[in-house]
Amino acid sequence: MKDGFAADYAAETLEEWPSSLPDHTFTPPGTSQGRASLIRVMPYDGPEWTASVSALPDPPRRAVTGLFATPNPATLCVLQQGTPFLIEVMAPRTGRCIDTGAAVTSVREAGQARLLLLATDWDVLAVGTDGVAWRTDRISVERLRIDEIDDLRLRGVADPDDDEPRDFAIDLTDGTTVGGAGPF
Repeated sequence: MKDGFAADYAAETLEEWPSSLPDHTFTPPGTSQGRASLIRVMPYDGPEWTASVSALPDPPRRAVTGLFATPNPATLCVLQQGTPFLIEVMAPRTGRCIDTGAAVTSVREAGQARLLLLATDWDVLAVGTDGVAWRTDRISVERLRIDEIDDLRLRGVADPDDDEPRDFAIDLTDGTTVGGAGPF
């Protein structure tokens, strides 16, 4: 696990596939299972389970892979090469792929706002205690950079490598964005 939210489970990525098939398979809608990772989840109050998790095709090199606790201690966020899944650890069959429109390239925790932030090259999606809380409109043309998160505001730069980078700020209570490279 790669963040500080409390979790009612332990989770890990397995390096080797077991001799049996995984208990669950998570694949983005409309795709066949491609290159996958195997995870093991051990709920503190239930049976452990394994899952195969696949990504959308052709992720960028910056795409994030990892296991992340969410503000809901019973929900796991799995990122496979930038493709995010939210999984209730006691009901893994309800796990679903989150449509972010592009590969997730940055993951941040906004502790005071109780949000897990998933950033693509163009926008930011927030996961709260009840799932997806909000998603910004497009902020950048090429790429965005998150510089800081304090209190209930995120600050960053749209297109930081461009001749005209533009600062932006996101109100973490509702995803309202000021600045950036838009409107699009």
